[in-house]
Amino acid sequence: MKVIFKPKIIYYFGLKIKLQIIVKQFNGLDIQVYGTYEDPLFKAKDVGDLLGIDQIRKTIQNLDEEDKVIKPGNTVTGLQEQWFLTGRWFI
Repeated sequence: MKVIFKPKIIYYFGLKIKLQIIVKQFNGLDIQVYGTYEDPLFKAKDVGDLLGIDQIRKTIQNLDEEDKVIKPGNTVTGLQEQWFLTGRWFI
């Protein structure tokens, strides 16, 4: 498994936010780990791609609020709110 550390700057409603992102390659897919070591966040779309789940939003809609958070994230169309899964989801 290859691990890449990528600092990333995003702008959200005029605020400059610096993120430290860890990218892990697993089965040919890049899994971006956001948050901190103690509280990792995984982009729900990445997890869905890894597990072969086409409609990850429907899959996670019934998860407890502690298992998912919505945060700003970069997409191909610009900065948008995205679902992230907490590390607790994987326990």
